[in-house]
Amino acid sequence: MLVELDAQPELWEQHPERRTVAGSPHAGMTDIWVRARAYSDVRIPGAFREEHRPVFYRA
Repeated sequence: MLVELDAQPELWEQHPERRTVAGSPHAGMTDIWVRARAYSDVRIPGAFREEHRPVFYRA
């Protein structure tokens, strides 16, 4: 898995919203979204904490 991740560095940090919100506990990390809330819903502040159905991302 690590070899596959290293081969696709562009996948990292495509969606920084979780870590850039003021006071976020995720401020010090980066990630790749594989399955999460639909991106169109994430733009709403606090959307990460609401109930939702996750979708698969291209990564």
